[in-house]
Amino acid sequence: MSWLRLPGLFFLLSVGRLCLPGAVCADLATQFGLSPRGIGMGNAVSAVADDFGAVYYNPAALALSPGSSFSFGYFYTTPRVRVGTPQGPGRLVFTTHMNAPVIGYRQNLRGVFPEKWGRNLVVALAVASSDNFKTGTLVETLLYEDPQLPVFGRVQDMLVMSGGVGVEVNRWVLLGAGMRFAATYDAANITAVMNLANGETAVQKLEVNADTEAQPLAGFLLRPGGGLQVAGVWRRGGSPIKLLGKGGGTAVLGPLELPMSLALAFQDFFSPDEFSGSAAVAVSEKLLLAFDLTWARWSRYDAPYGHSPPGEPFRDIFIPRFGAEVVLSEQFRVQGGYYWHPSPVKGAQPYTAFLDTDQHVFSAALEWVQPIGGVLKHPLRIRGYVQYQHLPRRTLETVHGPTSVWGYITNIGGTVEFRFR
Repeated sequence: MSWLRLPGLFFLLSVGRLCLPGAVCADLATQFGLSPRGIGMGNAVSAVADDFGAVYYNPAALALSPGSSFSFGYFYTTPRVRVGTPQGPGRLVFTTHMNAPVIGYRQNLRGVFPEKWGRNLVVALAVASSDNFKTGTLVETLLYEDPQLPVFGRVQDMLVMSGGVGVEVNRWVLLGAGMRFAATYDAANITAVMNLANGETAVQKLEVNADTEAQPLAGFLLRPGGGLQVAGVWRRGGSPIKLLGKGGGTAVLGPLELPMSLALAFQDFFSPDEFSGSAAVAVSEKLLLAFDLTWARWSRYDAPYGHSPPGEPFRDIFIPRFGAEVVLSEQFRVQGGYYWHPSPVKGAQPYTAFLDTDQHVFSAALEWVQPIGGVLKHPLRIRGYVQYQHLPRRTLETVHGPTSVWGYITNIGGTVEFRFR
């Protein structure tokens, strides 16, 4: 008797497409940042964002630039996260890298409206598609005692889309609003075991989990003068939405008809409400300093694995960020930054086993402006960055007893910006 194990990928693709329209991030932007300059300055750029990344950092900052542009970029991430006993060496729970192409578009509409308005009105769009965005283990379960990494382990493949508009009300005030969408699906147990001798299907199963989120955001930017710029941003967290369904179909393989069953779990994944205040000051023509403080309301976390866990294992946190930019010449600029992201997971969990640690994040970036005479009207703007996230060992008292988690994440990438206006 011969057996054949056959993945049902052809059926998954048709199902997976249904998860993408209208969708898009607890994601690339919230874990790392969205643009090289923003990441390089520790994501402390709500008051000075000057590219498509403003759709995440602060849509009001879109109106800072009079130009229109198209950007293409690529991000690459390698996480190393370990879990073990407080004294043990720990097991490496995740090593898979992530690839993410990023596209950004920014259009200034000043010339579309009457000249008497005399203000910048800018719209922008950013799209990112990350592969295997998962810096910890993902355990789909309703049991609170199973180990889970809610911050690092929520997302595998994801499509992210962010759009926004910024307007210069007057020389001192800029306002903006936007929307971020995220969609992801995870396929598991896509297996068909067939008895070819008898032409029968012995085992068949297909499970697909799909998550979506829509997150509005709004911001303002003030320019009181003296090289100072002040900003405020509000990002709405995801709300829990659960849709469960089952279905099936038949796949034909030569003379055989292969029945397939489908269990679909469709639910919103969580990201917290965030409120950020930011300030930036141009100390001189060659030095810019920036500071940002974000409050994340994790205490409202609704566990995406089922019912809300007992014991309230999550807490609100403050995230301080610092960044600097130095102008070396007309063609070169460098950025550096740091931020501390404390864990929102409480250390004492008598009923649950959520594993998480703090993040100390260091970053640097380089910007190079290259004129291409006779080919492009405006010079190319090339930006690259490197980011290192240190995850110090942290021991949590969970339902299983003392458990430690630690590791690091490295992240590199860059973008090329073509300005056409």
